[in-house]
Amino acid sequence: MSEGNKTEKGFIKQMELRIDRSLKTADDVRNHLLFGKAVFFECGLNDPLNLCYDDHEASAAQMLAPVSVVYQQLVQGRKLPQVVVMNHARHPDNLVALYLLMYRSLVMVRETFELVSVADALERMGPPVVPCVNQLLYNIIDTAQRQIPFKEWDLSEEELRDYALKAAASIRAMVTMPDSQAKYETLWASDDGLFIILHCNEPVGNTLYEQGYDAYAVYTENADGSIKWTLARRSEYVPFDILAVCATLTQGEPNPSLKWGGKPTIGGSPQPGSVRPAGGTRQPVEAVVEELKAAYKPSDFGVVVFQIG
Repeated sequence: MSEGNKTEKGFIKQMELRIDRSLKTADDVRNHLLFGKAVFFECGLNDPLNLCYDDHEASAAQMLAPVSVVYQQLVQGRKLPQVVVMNHARHPDNLVALYLLMYRSLVMVRETFELVSVADALERMGPPVVPCVNQLLYNIIDTAQRQIPFKEWDLSEEELRDYALKAAASIRAMVTMPDSQAKYETLWASDDGLFIILHCNEPVGNTLYEQGYDAYAVYTENADGSIKWTLARRSEYVPFDILAVCATLTQGEPNPSLKWGGKPTIGGSPQPGSVRPAGGTRQPVEAVVEELKAAYKPSDFGVVVFQIG
């Protein structure tokens, strides 16, 4: 039985932040050695196709702020690089974007979506919007900002980087705390490290999402000897079709009255009812595992990045 101590993905240990104040124009970014290979945030070029996110033109007041574009791309499953380049950090837009890129496993948390909406409003409409946004989340951003000296340009790039990482980490601590880490036994993990099948006798909570998985299938034993399976994925963009595999597994049930089911993002073995109050299946674990492995199709998923020029 392993203890779920898998290396964390999308967290501070694997994300590299670089502060580069020399990046001021679009040409500066295009001529950078990491152009198309790192995320450039507020560095002078707005080109999401090539991983560059900057302010939109003043005439486009209704367009999304850069932080919202990053958020949408993460939700849709775009595999953004782990190297992030900024030329300043204290702005709310920058700090919330940094939080997203550091803690990608928390992108689907409701509080994260609301935090992005506040940062988006502040970026596009400025201080006048403050009375109209969620004050708790505004205070979270404000508190994080205050961890970076107001005159950030007086700091060295290395000092500013360290302040920025700590400020973004504080946002996570204030927005959402991880569930206790459940202990589990791994049955199978996909080659891309984003889908896992496991056995666990305690509530999983956010353990798997906290560790960077996009989808999982977990089983436990019921008192009557049947097996209860829970299937989950972070969003409908993850290439694990829960409803489709539930339909396949239903066909394998000896009792035609037992049906696997659920919602697009969470489902599982036959639900509680008059036939089996605890919910569960008598299908062999090995047979179910094979169906689950076949249902995960990463080749059908992901955003292709094209470099222009």
